[in-house]
Amino acid sequence: ANNFQVLLDFDIAKSIRYENGSYYLRPGIRPFCRKNTGSIEGMVQPDSAYGLITAILGTDSSFALPDHHREGKFKIRGLQEGVYQLLLTGKNGYADSTISNITVQKGRETDLGRITLHK
Repeated sequence: ANNFQVLLDFDIAKSIRYENGSYYLRPGIRPFCRKNTGSIEGMVQPDSAYGLITAILGTDSSFALPDHHREGKFKIRGLQEGVYQLLLTGKNGYADSTISNITVQKGRETDLGRITLHK
């Protein structure tokens, strides 16, 4: 039997629009499958240091929030093939950090392992 799994990415940042003094919800939903896209995953430490994680390819960006209940683990799925830059936004006095030259390939998970932010 052939199984085909489609995942949906709901981009809330692109879904809320402000036009003529009013806010509108226009859901930005993007379907993808693991076979045709890649992912970036890792773990950000220490727990109090991290905020938003942004994967950047050209003018396109994808986002993740580390899971505070799972030691700062994160995964950004549905990425097109390419060489990405990852911006980790620090908080609570921790500095932002950038990781460059992250290669993403179709059907593969790119694991960055443990990433430590510093004050």
